[in-house]
Amino acid sequence: MTTRKPFGVSSQGFVEAQIEEARRRGEFENLPHRGEPLPGFDGRYDENWWVKQYLKREDLSFLPPSLQLKRDVEKALEQIDRAPTREAVLARVAQLNAHIREVNRRPAEGPPSTTAPLDPETVLRRWEAHRAARPPRPPALAPRHEAVDVAHARAAAAILGSLALFTGALVWLALAA
Repeated sequence: MTTRKPFGVSSQGFVEAQIEEARRRGEFENLPHRGEPLPGFDGRYDENWWVKQYLKREDLSFLPPSLQLKRDVEKALEQIDRAPTREAVLARVAQLNAHIREVNRRPAEGPPSTTAPLDPETVLRRWEAHRAARPPRPPALAPRHEAVDVAHARAAAAILGSLALFTGALVWLALAA
């Protein structure tokens, strides 16, 4: 915690003294990005830099509905490519088409929407092509049975018991010699 600025000392002088004291203590050594340009700073002043960083960090957008719809369709198609089943693909396409129809039905706020509802068969063919291009999943392991686990545990205990007896015999022979 810093001390309060003494009366009669200028703010600039007080701050400079604190910085110099911290420099002497080595608090500015090994800082991240030392000697590099500041991340996100391209040399021009932008009074809305913090708003842009916030929107990017939180993945927010204030686009007109027609442009936001295009972004939503792109993201949805990426999600559909990773869908596990044909039924999941069809359900997501139906949901997306309902959203497209809703945006197209409203009066235009900004540029008009030119996005048409998606053809489920075309999306399914695309999904199948992506699925065929993916590496195959490893086969699922067979479920283990409790009886097998018990048998393994008994065998391990028997081996450890034999090993303990053998080690004990070796120690007895070493002491007897």
